[in-house]
Amino acid sequence: MAGKSRNNHYPDLAEYIGKTEIVQEALRRARDLNISISQWQNFIDEISGTKKIQE
Repeated sequence: MAGKSRNNHYPDLAEYIGKTEIVQEALRRARDLNISISQWQNFIDEISGTKKIQE
């Protein structure tokens, strides 16, 4: 599986994060704000719904 950790490296995610500035910003803010697991789960639930996110 491409997404599986290989010694804490995630090649499928590294490429996506590296080329998508908004993702980099979101992850930095999440880190700086010490986002909880619950907050991450809420985010995942929201983006997994039928609501389309505009690019």
